[in-house]
Amino acid sequence: MHLLAFYQTLDLSKSWLVFLITSTFSVVLFSYLLIICKGVYNFYFHPLRHIPGPVLSRITDICKLLVLTSKDISSRSLDLHGQYGPVVRVAPNMLSFSDPSVIPLVYHRKADKDDFWTHGALGEHAPTLQTLKYTEHVKKRRMVSAAASAHFSRHLYENSADLIFGKSSDFADSGGDEDTILHATRHSAWLIGLMTMFPYILRPLRNVPGFGRLLLPKSGDRSGIGKIMTVRDNLIEQSEGSESPTLKNNLQEYHSLHPTSISQEDVEAELLLLMIATPDTTTALICATIDNILHAPDIQSRLVGELNTFVSHDQLHSPVASYAEIKRIPYLTACVYEAARLCPSIPVIIPRRVSPGGLWVNGYYIPEGTSIGASPSVINRDVGIFGPETDRFRPERWLERSDEEVSKMHRFLFSWGFGARQCAGKDLALMMSLKLFRDFDIKPISAISGRAEDKGFAVYENLLVNLRVRDGSGVRD
Repeated sequence: MHLLAFYQTLDLSKSWLVFLITSTFSVVLFSYLLIICKGVYNFYFHPLRHIPGPVLSRITDICKLLVLTSKDISSRSLDLHGQYGPVVRVAPNMLSFSDPSVIPLVYHRKADKDDFWTHGALGEHAPTLQTLKYTEHVKKRRMVSAAASAHFSRHLYENSADLIFGKSSDFADSGGDEDTILHATRHSAWLIGLMTMFPYILRPLRNVPGFGRLLLPKSGDRSGIGKIMTVRDNLIEQSEGSESPTLKNNLQEYHSLHPTSISQEDVEAELLLLMIATPDTTTALICATIDNILHAPDIQSRLVGELNTFVSHDQLHSPVASYAEIKRIPYLTACVYEAARLCPSIPVIIPRRVSPGGLWVNGYYIPEGTSIGASPSVINRDVGIFGPETDRFRPERWLERSDEEVSKMHRFLFSWGFGARQCAGKDLALMMSLKLFRDFDIKPISAISGRAEDKGFAVYENLLVNLRVRDGSGVRD
């Protein structure tokens, strides 16, 4: 009635007003009909209509918002496969699978990435993570792998800047996030999530001349990813002239050797990705390891005993042990791998495009172009690969099984992806986690772990611990 009363008050003698009203009504009606028609097509006529899954997921991409709002993506993925089987339709054109044997068929080196990785959220130039075509991805991956081939040993957020640029942001000493990297990353998670979940909305807007660039983050912005770009550019400027073996210098050197295949913009895009991804994912792994060990007194006791034995027998260099030395501490290494298995830093599905010719997955034919992937939380709990009790934190599984079984576990540990295209920061995350436990004795202050999965990332808050520095005699305050 209110709408009718408003309509009756309008002076329809004005042609522009009539045009505005009818145009708006037509656009709304057309959009509404288009959504209905698309939903009907997705449910009844789509090539994936025979794949089981929740009704909403088979009709509309709106279901993807559940990933952004869910605080427990891992449990949701496990429940879906428990209810619908080894292949689940989690969106109209996206499938999730749970069989590890399918991984090499989907995540092979020539597989193109899905539009999930469409660039824009991290700026105009796509880093390796957001490079869709495998041919371009190979070029950029070579650069990153070459730059990261040296060994670096630093701690967490402020020292990720030291690793990358040779200059620390020092916010741990100052008592705050002085460059707002952490704050900007967390508060940009919604925008990044929306752009990855609904790329077909982003792309047309991004390609509008003049307007598209206004939507993208850029250096000079006062908040969000643009703020981190500003910090990056400042650190690049401050590190000019330094010959230290930093990732920035290594990337710049690779660019100078391959100027036609790798641009300066590519270097800057990779540096930005390293600044954003390295601290959050590494911190999540460290927190997962601490959280699980502190909730298992027997495991903690065995680990402390092993570390003290290695230190007392001078089997670790002091004050800085090498990565190779630390990896020879068997139980510590097993604890970190088990934490990575049970609590992956990024528990969302990592999609790829089905290659030309399609493929068969557990009795279903999947046509080429389909978006398909697997959740690390699902793959990492496969009893055929990881043995019994996969819901438990049990480091012993990495020590008591045969060499062949352990090798298979390492191959299919999906926390960093699969094969040659695993996350380039995997070794860095492992190294930093291992070194933390080598250098500190850790005791809980609060029994509350504070673990959550927020917008596709594992986040730990209120995980309060007391750290005591280890020396040659074991530990000291």
